[in-house]
Amino acid sequence: TTLSSLATTAMIITVMYFYQSLLAILLTYLLAWTLTRGFFFFLVKQKYGIRGEADRTPELAAVGAHFTAVNILNTIAGYLDRVLLFQWIGAAEVATYTIAGAAMEQVKGVFKNASALSATRFSTRTEKELRDTMIRKMLTIGSAALVVAFTYIALAPVILPFFFPK
Repeated sequence: TTLSSLATTAMIITVMYFYQSLLAILLTYLLAWTLTRGFFFFLVKQKYGIRGEADRTPELAAVGAHFTAVNILNTIAGYLDRVLLFQWIGAAEVATYTIAGAAMEQVKGVFKNASALSATRFSTRTEKELRDTMIRKMLTIGSAALVVAFTYIALAPVILPFFFPK
């Protein structure tokens, strides 16, 4: 996804240099996003193949549907606050809110795929193994998250005035 993002960004910057049309920029984004992800999909499909219908079970489909529904709800919740803020207080304030939260969004990106990655590891372990190691792992991740949060709280008053001078 990093290569896809870099390629998409490069295409958008190129179009922005030659055209100042919002429509051209949006169409470039959609086209670049689709082409880069399609390219990598076919690349992975050629290298690893895709499992047939025999490997799909009703339980797997139910888990996939659950993860998809949770992801859709998370996406809606993640942007609903911005839509409401835009309606109530305006575009400049939403921009301020978005920039102020950008660092935390990047931190969230680190943990974005944690559930998918951990699900495969959890499925190969017994319940006893999971119970024995779960508390230690939760404390470790929670401690790391607290350190990041307190660091952000300490640094935000120093850094944000550079972006938002009075």
